[in-house]
Amino acid sequence: MAFDPKREDYQRLALRFAHTLDAGDPVSATHSFASFGRRFAQDRDSLPQSDSDRAFHLVVQATDLLDYQLPFASEDSAAALLSRGRECLEEAVGLDPACHDAHRMLFSPSEMAFDARYQFSA
Repeated sequence: MAFDPKREDYQRLALRFAHTLDAGDPVSATHSFASFGRRFAQDRDSLPQSDSDRAFHLVVQATDLLDYQLPFASEDSAAALLSRGRECLEEAVGLDPACHDAHRMLFSPSEMAFDARYQFSA
């Protein structure tokens, strides 16, 4: 995943949102975009997005769970984090079968050898 997946998710959706704005009316477009950050944080589903955007967001959630929370979790909560992360990734693949990040993250725990990971990525 990206170095900062949440930022990449924000940028991806901001670009999609910007493409939906009326280029012929820059004042209105500016006003509409001014509310984008709030809508992204509070009501993401109100923004225009495709299934691949939704899948990417699920991968971001899984990355947060597996890469950022799991290393510091207690043994009691680790299983729940792993389960929720896997659910997010499987749902992402269901929404977008071409979501390569989700496929890679699902494959990684099952194949730990570097050569196998390289072959999978190539």
